Amino acid sequence: MSNFEVDIAIPGRIHYENKLLFNPFITDDLVLVASPKDDLCKRKKIALKELVGKPIIIREPGSGLRKFTLEIFEKEGISPNIIMELTHCDAIKKLVEHGIGLSFMTYTMVMDELKMGILRKVDLLNKNSTMQFDIVYHKSRKASQLINAFIQTALNTIPDLQKISPALTATSSTDYSNLDFLDRGVKQ
Repeated sequence: MSNFEVDIAIPGRIHYENKLLFNPFITDDLVLVASPKDDLCKRKKIALKELVGKPIIIREPGSGLRKFTLEIFEKEGISPNIIMELTHCDAIKKLVEHGIGLSFMTYTMVMDELKMGILRKVDLLNKNSTMQFDIVYHKSRKASQLINAFIQTALNTIPDLQKISPALTATSSTDYSNLDFLDRGVKQ
């Protein structure tokens, strides 16, 4: 974003450069997923320390999902056995499906695979993690009507997204009145 190739984004929260502004948008549950054939799926809940030595597949450096995944392990003082770093969530899901490794993903990313039984959620003892997504844009760039329309549509879509995925929650303290490029005539 910082080189102006992208006008607006909705990434998982990371550290943003000073020339970017962000507003909290929505949160989603982080879940550990495995192949249905994995022995961990036979257990009701596991402790995070039981993942020591297990093959873990994560997103590439710079990814918000990677940051949140590594924080889960760091908080427990555990060093994950990262066997692969990939840029595409679909590729990660396929590798997990085939039993190559485990991965933390947002619930919304894997809800279809969970419903179809292609992947299984592994519940962790005392671990309920969520991932914050933000609307990110440049401080110095005035938004076009198209960007304004995109933001309004995104904000208005939250209730519909929650019907599809109950794991999604609007950030309760979100105040979009400081999005300086929003058309104030459009109801938020």
